[in-house]
Amino acid sequence: AFKQGGTDSAMIFREEEAYLHNGRLDDVGRCWFYQPDGIGFSAVLARPSWISHVVLYLNNATPDLVYQTIAILANNLEKKIPEVVSVVRNNKRRFIVVHFSDPVFTDCIQILPGRQIRAHSDTLTEVELYGPVGGPATSAGARKLRVDAAGWPMFMGDPSHVVSPPLPDLEGRYVELGRLNAPPPAFFCGPVASSNLLVLPTAEGRLVSCPLARPEGGRPNARWPEWGPSWAYGTVTPLTTPAWYAGRFIIGAADDRLHAVAENGAKLWSFRTGGRVYSDPAPVGDDVFFGSDDGNVYKVDTDAGILIWEFRTGGRVRGAAAVCEGRVYAASWDGFLYCIDAESGKEVWKAAIAPFTRSSPAVADGRVYIGDEAGRMRCFSVSDGAAVFEADLGARISRAPLVTESGVAFAADSGRVAMLSRSGERLWTVELGANVAGQPLPTRSQLLVPTEGGPFVLRQADGAPDDRVKLAAGRVRTIAMLPYGGRLALVVAGASTSYGQGPVTYAGYYSEIRIFGQEKAE
Repeated sequence: AFKQGGTDSAMIFREEEAYLHNGRLDDVGRCWFYQPDGIGFSAVLARPSWISHVVLYLNNATPDLVYQTIAILANNLEKKIPEVVSVVRNNKRRFIVVHFSDPVFTDCIQILPGRQIRAHSDTLTEVELYGPVGGPATSAGARKLRVDAAGWPMFMGDPSHVVSPPLPDLEGRYVELGRLNAPPPAFFCGPVASSNLLVLPTAEGRLVSCPLARPEGGRPNARWPEWGPSWAYGTVTPLTTPAWYAGRFIIGAADDRLHAVAENGAKLWSFRTGGRVYSDPAPVGDDVFFGSDDGNVYKVDTDAGILIWEFRTGGRVRGAAAVCEGRVYAASWDGFLYCIDAESGKEVWKAAIAPFTRSSPAVADGRVYIGDEAGRMRCFSVSDGAAVFEADLGARISRAPLVTESGVAFAADSGRVAMLSRSGERLWTVELGANVAGQPLPTRSQLLVPTEGGPFVLRQADGAPDDRVKLAAGRVRTIAMLPYGGRLALVVAGASTSYGQGPVTYAGYYSEIRIFGQEKAE
């Protein structure tokens, strides 16, 4: 910290270390003297950071003694030049929040008060610096869910769990282009895709990625696919599909926390609940909604992980909450589907479903659809929770329903799949002959169903295998299938147990990412 004075008389008034903690620099205290002039004040950071706001606290004796004009100068490390990032004019306040038009990556902020009559009695008592820790992509202006039109950024692709427009159909002969041996799988989690990257949680507490196409300009004989960037969030096994949102990944884990890590690897925050977080996060605007094994549905700020509200149910909340038009829909193990006001966190209505339901609802056109633990396919009105229809699939349903133009599809864990019309009429039922191993997805006219017997591509019209698609994937346990940009990514995983001599038992896990593409395109 420097005493203000002329350039020939400036002196070190007090030295102390500066700490950047959650974007706040608070090392100045009340040590500043008067005699302000053009030398100004400097805030030097311990390491370069993104800064978007400067907060100034002034301590002038009377209003006319305040600094009326202040320039904010920053060393722009991207442009490698100092530049004026903001100017305060006609100031009459003792508390000033200065917002930059764009965040700047800098190691030094200079606060330069302009010369004015009698301002020498003013005192700057505190400086606070704020900015997006993860970079500009995590700032409020960048909060878009689908920055990539072909991407799949979260569980079911959208907070309502209904994506419009739907994914394009798979057509033609698909051949395997490459595969990667992956780390131990997190069986409860699905992948996401955007910007030509497939991102997958692993049981070791990391997010790993691989490119879904060969990099442009790469060597023709270069090995592909290869691993892309990875992200650690300092926890144990993840339990949810991550949400790739506003330059960050948001994911629940077995350590009872919801974590956020920026694309640049910075750990943004962790929010602790009272139970494991199996409920896939649903980010909307400035907030993210999710449930926990402690029986609560939470609304948390996406920037700092601050609790906005919590809603108490009578049982565990393991399915993903669906968010649509200012309301949150979540199933609890207490045997109710809850509708919650997204702004206030107050109950709007609740409707009876089977206890211990772990599936997730989907919301479209004034109705909410859900399959429950008893194998019942249900539809309720979003206005009051009145039952619209109910039908029996005959086996437990753990996956979210697929709302399509053809109707609403439900998949039981046993491999039985049914399509109902929007009014509840049963259109068809098929048996796949293998247990469903992951969340099915819809395309424009198909259903993609990962099973323990391999991937299935069904026609929405009648449930039969779509003969337009030839996919030589084999009968392998497929826990996820995700199309992206003409590619189809399969996540293949499993576990085995071997018994050694005496009481020794060995458990083995395997996982692969297999990438398929149309034969004519290669």
